[in-house]
Amino acid sequence: MSILQLRTFIEVYRQRSFSKAAETLHITQPAVSSHIASLESQIEHRLFVRHARGVHPTNIADDLAAQVGNSIDHAESALARIKSRSSKVGGVVHINGPIDMLSSLLAPHLKPLIDTGIHVRLHPTDGEAILCFLADGRSDFALCLAAPTGDTLNSCLLGEEQVLLVATPVIAARLTSNLEQALAQQPLVAYDLARALVTDWLQHNELFPEQMDEVITAPDLRCLRTLVLAGFGWSVLPEYLVRDDLKRGSLIAVDGPSGNLSMKYHLCWRAGAMRSPRIARVRELLQAQFAQ
Repeated sequence: MSILQLRTFIEVYRQRSFSKAAETLHITQPAVSSHIASLESQIEHRLFVRHARGVHPTNIADDLAAQVGNSIDHAESALARIKSRSSKVGGVVHINGPIDMLSSLLAPHLKPLIDTGIHVRLHPTDGEAILCFLADGRSDFALCLAAPTGDTLNSCLLGEEQVLLVATPVIAARLTSNLEQALAQQPLVAYDLARALVTDWLQHNELFPEQMDEVITAPDLRCLRTLVLAGFGWSVLPEYLVRDDLKRGSLIAVDGPSGNLSMKYHLCWRAGAMRSPRIARVRELLQAQFAQ
């Protein structure tokens, strides 16, 4: 039983497909079949049942994957990190996520990657498309707010930011008394009609305005910041977007009865991707940047 055979097994288990595993591992499909057949012969149990659209793992496969999957990932990741430090790592890395996070949160931290010889391609995505884009192999990393579940994607926490209710000094002055009523009387700019972030902040503070007037909605937090600065209304935004505006006094953070929410953001990648020295190096560099 070799490490290569176990890595092939884990990839087939995660992809539920011999052909997709072969593509990910950069080997032929007959080689994948040979590795799985060898493992089945050694353990004297069937690991997968073929069907029209791929394979289903058996109970034995579930047990084996649970025991060896993470260990193989960790071992390959450690080897890749060592290799990346001992040789020049170049090539292209693709990163996707919400455009405001890519531009305002990630972009300022990319210089160490460029200095290492890595070229970066950023791909704006939102909603469910963020993890789909990553899982489909169209990117190497994704930025997302919620850590993915399951065994096909892994993640690490990059950082945490406060989420603030902000407005210009003029509008903020109108929110100083009876906040719940005042919010209903002042115009709102929101991410969408579902009022993402706004609703979470209000519920956290147990504020339930009878009505709110969304004068503008825009699916880009950077656009909301511009609108708030122009005096169109109040909104709820992550602190990293408005930190400089708050220091200059262009915007005011309005405190709620229970304080502010915190927003965690994660770096995500496909399970097994850390066997690539380039991918392992990028994760290491980004984690170091955000830890500063």
